[in-house]
Amino acid sequence: MLTAHHVLEVLPKSGRLSIILSDLIHKDSIDIQGLEYLEIARGHRGSDRPDIGAIIIAPNIAASIKSNQANKVFYNLEIRRDFLLKTPPNVGNGVWFVNRFIAEGTITILDHGGYALLRGFQNLSGRCSPEPVVVVGNHDYFSFPVSQGGSFVAPKRFGGISGGGLWQVLLTLDSNGNLCHQYPFLSGVVFYQEFDIIKGSAARCLCHGRLSIYQVAYDALNKDHL
Repeated sequence: MLTAHHVLEVLPKSGRLSIILSDLIHKDSIDIQGLEYLEIARGHRGSDRPDIGAIIIAPNIAASIKSNQANKVFYNLEIRRDFLLKTPPNVGNGVWFVNRFIAEGTITILDHGGYALLRGFQNLSGRCSPEPVVVVGNHDYFSFPVSQGGSFVAPKRFGGISGGGLWQVLLTLDSNGNLCHQYPFLSGVVFYQEFDIIKGSAARCLCHGRLSIYQVAYDALNKDHL
């Protein structure tokens, strides 16, 4: 599971790691002994680049998750790697979304339905418009501004979104002229929010791009498991 490097720093080193596999009132978790935290690259702190890592799941656990979740699959980096490295679609094509659980949407309920404590998490799938990619060393980066206007009120802060995915969805017209979407491409991993002190809200989010995912992270994952 790709994530931000700084996320790995706060994950438990013993016991179990909770994961969300459905919208039901249920808790799933993985024994830490079945995981490996792979620190791929890290700048100093804060907005310093790079900031990317991965949580590697033991094959038997990954297979169990896949078999027990009929509507969920793991995203395959391998089959999209050459396309997104060699002939990636233009940033201006299709629509872009950022997806992750946003911290300010988390709710806590005490003593409900036989549970002493329930915690609910709000998933954010927000449309965004990334700016042109920037390449620094072996890594590339997307950034997208956060607008507080319009009919949808954006979160004030994007805490909790680190490690979330930035997705590009290409659009096409079928033979009847209907707009259709293609399979979404994982094109970024979020790692930082720039904050506007005057407005008191997030101003911009920074993400690793395709080069970081499909070359740097891909190579690190393969090297780690040769």
